[in-house]
Amino acid sequence: SYLPFSLGLVVLVSGLLIGLGAVPFMGG
Repeated sequence: SYLPFSLGLVVLVSGLLIGLGAVPFMGG
């Protein structure tokens, strides 16, 4: 299957935001 670059970029950015932002945010 072909994954558009824009969609892949969105997934990567979302992963970074969740991984680096959500953890300390949820932790307080």
